[in-house]
Amino acid sequence: MIEIREFIFSLLIVSVSGAIVTMFLPENTKTAKYVHFLVGIVVTSVLLMPLGRLKYILPELVPIEIQFDIKDTDVSVYTSTVISDTCRRIGNELSDLIVERIGVRPSRIEVYSNRDPENLMVNCVKIYFGEKNKLLYSDAYKYTKEILGADCEVNIMYEDP
Repeated sequence: MIEIREFIFSLLIVSVSGAIVTMFLPENTKTAKYVHFLVGIVVTSVLLMPLGRLKYILPELVPIEIQFDIKDTDVSVYTSTVISDTCRRIGNELSDLIVERIGVRPSRIEVYSNRDPENLMVNCVKIYFGEKNKLLYSDAYKYTKEILGADCEVNIMYEDP
């Protein structure tokens, strides 16, 4: 109750002081608008003072450690699904890039990774074409090696439709 009384008293004093200061100012001077602005800032700061005091009134928030009931099998299924989906997306993107470069879409692409969720690397890519064309194979092989690097094994194969 004492805090509320002090707040109202300080707001009253600041408001009356501001009114008296602005009352003695000339009407249309350039300094009058700056004084009105400063009085407004002082009144606003007095109005916001209780919010500053709330920091000391409220109890301190204590961090709580949350523990999840997740089994290792659930996590491994999730990471396995994410890795499989990532390999599938890499295969789709590689297929689109090969079409842009060579003009022929592979019938399918298989992407094999190291299955490490922390440091996923593509180890092997198998690209299947429905057309038998050695020039097509060499271009696709060179382009895929250029994209995925020398460490990745690239196999280009003919698939009989």
